[in-house]
Amino acid sequence: MITKLSQGTAAHQTKAATNKIYEYIWKHKHFWDARLALVLHDEINMEVKEKLSQEYKKVIEKAMIDEGNKILNSGKVFMQTECIIASNWYEAKG
Repeated sequence: MITKLSQGTAAHQTKAATNKIYEYIWKHKHFWDARLALVLHDEINMEVKEKLSQEYKKVIEKAMIDEGNKILNSGKVFMQTECIIASNWYEAKG
């Protein structure tokens, strides 16, 4: 049961963070420079122009942490995340 609850929380967090990231892309008109490539369980993979990679690293981290903390609103547990910039998925997982 504990696993089921944590997986559900991660899924809700990731969906909410994905929406925030999409809103950021739309607001800044980065349509051809940044795109959500894959959203799977608790992971968001994006394809971003190199010139925007550091900016989107911060955007992703903020979105994941903010949305996770909304769900974990106990004040005792806080969300942490890690964002990796890589040339491909294999390199990011290595």
